[in-house]
Amino acid sequence: MNETPSRGADATRGRPNALVVLGATLLVVVVVLTVLASNPLEARLVQASFPTVLSLGIVAYGRRHDHTLSRHSPRPLGEWLLAILLYFVFVGAWFFVLSETFKTTIPLAILTSITAGTALGAVIGVYAVRLNAANEELVAANDELSAFASIVSHDVRNPVQVASGSLDLLAADLPDDDENVERIEHSLDRIDTIIENVLVLTRGIEDVSDSRPVELAAAASDAWETTDAPDASLSLADPPTVTANEDLLATLLENLFRNANDHSPDAVTVTVGELADEDGFYVEDDGPGIPAGDRDGIFGMGESGSGGTGIGLFVVGRVADVHGWAYRVTSGAAGGARFEFRT
Repeated sequence: MNETPSRGADATRGRPNALVVLGATLLVVVVVLTVLASNPLEARLVQASFPTVLSLGIVAYGRRHDHTLSRHSPRPLGEWLLAILLYFVFVGAWFFVLSETFKTTIPLAILTSITAGTALGAVIGVYAVRLNAANEELVAANDELSAFASIVSHDVRNPVQVASGSLDLLAADLPDDDENVERIEHSLDRIDTIIENVLVLTRGIEDVSDSRPVELAAAASDAWETTDAPDASLSLADPPTVTANEDLLATLLENLFRNANDHSPDAVTVTVGELADEDGFYVEDDGPGIPAGDRDGIFGMGESGSGGTGIGLFVVGRVADVHGWAYRVTSGAAGGARFEFRT
């Protein structure tokens, strides 16, 4: 069975928390060196207290930010840790060599520590300033997106609604199967779908703090009601309960249902069920499926086959990403498209 590599959380799923591993390793080293040292026990315990507290702090900090660390590559963190580690190794070696070779003075030793700390603080401070500047630019960009969303919501949607209402009046005087009316209705529906997805993207889908357990069967049934496909059918194969933002989950399902209907020439059956091998769910149809060669970029912006808008599956991927779900597209039992989400 041809399938795409999993996206989203699978890129980091199963990878150990780098900070927790580092803190635990340092704690073990502190304990071993404390046991093997030959100086008096009281001195060893006092000397080991500071690195012990720091090691435990690193473990706690890593666990606190486990969600963030598990969703992103640990490479930047590793590079920073290595650079600072080498820096302090050099500073420590400098003090050790000086103390063993020369008779040092306390004021110069303190000044050296202050200089070393200032240099490190300057590097981190400049990085923090640049990061704050980038955040301010991001806030400004988000404000512009919000303004754009308002324009799309009112200045674009209103004319579409007027056109749709006018079409209904014209259609009353035309045959029910008039092809021109059907084409215009389909075009207006596509415009409305694009507007909905653009609004989802521009208004932001990063916050899932209000996620809660959602009955997928009920969510799928509600989402299906918004699908304009009277000849299609929805099948529920014991869908699980999913912890998710209810509105975003509805957006994901609606886009998958529309995708199945837009790319199936005949009446399609869409099945929503629970994954057999691990926690998660799937949305599968019995349509023509997605060719293996087209699956790698299927969740990219603008990727579309016949009848699609080129934005729906991009929204699906973004919704899955923000929830931390792994996802992929593969072939269903009937040869159609099968979208799997590991929660």
